Amino acid sequence: GRRTQTAVLRTLFDVAPECANHQVAELFRCLTQQLNSARYMNDRDACTTLHDTVNLLKQLPERGILHLMSVLQRDYLDRAQYHVYLYKVKQSLQAMDATLTSMLHHIERHQHCSLQFFMATCVRLFLERQANALDQFVLGFDEADKPADKAMVVENFLIRVYSLMDEDPMWSATQDQLYSGAQLAVERACFARVYDLAFRPNGDVDVRADL
Repeated sequence: GRRTQTAVLRTLFDVAPECANHQVAELFRCLTQQLNSARYMNDRDACTTLHDTVNLLKQLPERGILHLMSVLQRDYLDRAQYHVYLYKVKQSLQAMDATLTSMLHHIERHQHCSLQFFMATCVRLFLERQANALDQFVLGFDEADKPADKAMVVENFLIRVYSLMDEDPMWSATQDQLYSGAQLAVERACFARVYDLAFRPNGDVDVRADL
């Protein structure tokens, strides 16, 4: 059909510059190389087009093939300047795309860092306002004897802190993802205050034992 003829002519047009000697054997060699490459790449569309091209050429006499190649080569030379222009435009667009992609990655990285710094600052300011409550939490954790009692102290304090965060205007307009990250940061800060009491209750004795 017309679609197949167009694909065959496009294939011949691409091969034409490689057959400057106007030799039929050279043409079939180029087509065979492209066919092998298409098979290796598992490109079925290219394989079909190349098969159709080879079969079409085999039906033509040698003079007809040479005349067809001559016409295609003249057409190729007539379009050479336009091809150079398109190639340069393509290179410019690729360079621009690479630059914009790099800029986008930088912007996303800076945005992530800015959000993390902003969240850390908000968490620090929030915990500074809860300094007395934190001191009471550490004291209650230290006074609890049993592990279950210590876990209850932590759980109750976190429930209280999360309730205060829900009521704090600073967190009212925060996105859910950032708010969850802020809660995790607050939780880590609370655990950091009682880390030594939980894992090194005997102070320097436990430190030397770990070493």
